[in-house]
Amino acid sequence: MFQLNSGIMKNSSKIRFTLIVLAALITPLMAFTLRGGDSFEIYIGKTLAVQQFLHMDKTVKTVDLSAAAPAEELRVSFNHCGQTGTNRKLALKDNQQILKEWKFADIKPGGSPVMTLSVKEIAAVQKNLKGKNLSLFYSSDLMKDGKVLATLTSRAAQASAR
Repeated sequence: MFQLNSGIMKNSSKIRFTLIVLAALITPLMAFTLRGGDSFEIYIGKTLAVQQFLHMDKTVKTVDLSAAAPAEELRVSFNHCGQTGTNRKLALKDNQQILKEWKFADIKPGGSPVMTLSVKEIAAVQKNLKGKNLSLFYSSDLMKDGKVLATLTSRAAQASAR
């Protein structure tokens, strides 16, 4: 009888030890959120127009600039797995053709990663396209092939094309 209890106690200790080791290995993994990966935000003025986590959603969203005043700004921030790229560029494209491109300085420690475009400049490019939609395209040293962030539309530009 004593040997039976001793065997159970040894197995119980092994199980307890295994559970402690597993918990120690799994706990650091719990520190990571499911959001991770590349993400970006697009604001029109102070209003959030798009927030997207690219590992979860790869669809291209549409941002309508119709209600934006010409003096407003389109503010974009792109996050590469917690990093801000260098040699950052935003471009307006019609299919693969670059119509206008902006280059942004590398951010300094404590600086803002936000890239700002004038809605007035975007509207001027849209007007020349006679109502076609534009793609807002991002690239950097961390994303050399780039990524279409959103389709930019404006009912005003579309109406002037008719």
